[in-house]
Amino acid sequence: EGLPRSFVVELARHPNYMLVQKQINNYEDENSRFNKITVDLIRNERTARLEMLKAKNAYTAAKNQKKTSSDVQAAEKKYLALGTEHAIYAKARDGIKKMREAAVERLVLEKKTLVTKASLNLKARYTQFASVLENLIDQNEVLSYEIYSGAGEHIRYQMAGGEAQEKETRNLAAEKSKNGYEWKFKEEVWDDEIGHFRSSLKNVCPKDEESADQNDVTPERKTAGILKSGSN
Repeated sequence: EGLPRSFVVELARHPNYMLVQKQINNYEDENSRFNKITVDLIRNERTARLEMLKAKNAYTAAKNQKKTSSDVQAAEKKYLALGTEHAIYAKARDGIKKMREAAVERLVLEKKTLVTKASLNLKARYTQFASVLENLIDQNEVLSYEIYSGAGEHIRYQMAGGEAQEKETRNLAAEKSKNGYEWKFKEEVWDDEIGHFRSSLKNVCPKDEESADQNDVTPERKTAGILKSGSN
């Protein structure tokens, strides 16, 4: 009592409680099924009794009107069949009544045990909630103290003549060159194609022809030059 419905619903959403509550609901459904069976048997018994009385009247009329033996036998057979059906329904009604009394007694005891178990689960869940909430409140108080303490120190620092400094943030962009060189180019990187990189930068440096000629010397020419100098 006094607790918000949302809190109670959240408290009862724990699997330990929901499993027990599901079993309690099954017992309630079982009791309802017994009641439905009893009502159906009573209805069928009444219908069978009315049909039996009609067949009895038809059988009596067939004998009084001195109909053929085949008609009398057919009416008698129908009367006996409906009488047997009525007797079966009556016996089933008495049997289900005894079974229902024993089942209801068992269901009440088991339901009481499950209700106690569900109450203990809710109590444990509530205790856990209270512990977690107490821890959160303590952390909130500590955090509030640290925030207000830091704010107080900052205010005292400014009152004493200190200047507030802007907080430096790291910039992910590349640092500018100290020499002031800034090359404007476009580039892109992709991982699903060959090359993985494309850039608009071009090599505009002048080519050194001499170094290019030296680099173009084949290994055979270099070897020949070494042998010639050795023979000299």
